[in-house]
Amino acid sequence: PFTEGASFVLPFEAFPGITLGSWLDKYGPKLNGATGITVRVGLWRKIAEALNEAHGQGIVHRLLRPEVILVADDPEASDLRVTGFELAKQLHHAGTVVSSAISDDRRRFAAPEVVRSFSDADARSDQFSLGALLGHILIGRPLFDSTEEMIRRGGVFTRIRDVNASFKLQLAR
Repeated sequence: PFTEGASFVLPFEAFPGITLGSWLDKYGPKLNGATGITVRVGLWRKIAEALNEAHGQGIVHRLLRPEVILVADDPEASDLRVTGFELAKQLHHAGTVVSSAISDDRRRFAAPEVVRSFSDADARSDQFSLGALLGHILIGRPLFDSTEEMIRRGGVFTRIRDVNASFKLQLAR
């Protein structure tokens, strides 16, 4: 079936999801109160578990952002896939991409060390991105415009409770 000049075929799983940003736009306004926080944190935990699996295999994503996370199109976010590993770093392999002229949009949630030197990423770099994603998932918008902008401001970014004061009380319960 693949005889028209194809030298190799890379199959991908068909996953009927939507991007994390689209999921937040569609379901975020309906997720209020403690139940909403539970769903949002549960979604974030699934992302963290997927990254933990990648890290266990010696792979660092480096460019984790809402556009590369596909979420099941339901309010419970019952399933998800983390994609966008084309520029991931393989910690135990010499063939990893060590530099890239990627745009600011793709580096928006990247750790400062990834912005400064693409090859310096390690698992902690993805932890930074996970924190940025948690804030985004909880309040429905990024905590900062870009990592580069956050670096220029000395590492200062918006606190979740400054955007939504009820989070302080709800998270304490």
